[in-house]
Amino acid sequence: MVAGDVTVDWFMYPVKARDEGENWRLHDASHADVLPGGAALLTSFIKQSIEEEEILATVTGSELPEKKLRNFSPEEIIHSNAMLDNFKTSGDKKTEILRIKEFSGYIGPSENKPPPWMLSLVSKKVNAEIIVLDDAGNGFRKMENLWPKDLESVEDSIVIYKMSLPLLDGSLWKKVNEMHPKKI
Repeated sequence: MVAGDVTVDWFMYPVKARDEGENWRLHDASHADVLPGGAALLTSFIKQSIEEEEILATVTGSELPEKKLRNFSPEEIIHSNAMLDNFKTSGDKKTEILRIKEFSGYIGPSENKPPPWMLSLVSKKVNAEIIVLDDAGNGFRKMENLWPKDLESVEDSIVIYKMSLPLLDGSLWKKVNEMHPKKI
């Protein structure tokens, strides 16, 4: 089970002009791609790792449908923004790869309340053996209605708590530390 702060991550990158084609292709441009971020990205990474290692396990957690990511408004969910650029690789000076050139900040909801669709992700107990909390300090630690129901009784579960500043702070940390100090 993975739960935590979810973002929509935007990447803007340069596209060089072509030598031929329609007029718009003859000019340098910027394009944008969007990917799930935060706890949604972590859920995806864990699922991929488990599949790659052929481990028999089910991973539940925060997921964002990639085909609909462009439709999520910053008033619903936090958006992170980064500018990418072409960089030469260290070994082959002719090959260029995209890397982050600069982080361009966040934009998000004016009020710190979760969109209704996020509540359905944590509405039932799944008896998770491992609970991963991805607390980026963007509101999840204060929104008790988004915390996994499995935290209420963590008998044999392992709790992995990934936390951003301020560390060891917030109502989620207090609850987990009080209920399960040896499980973290």
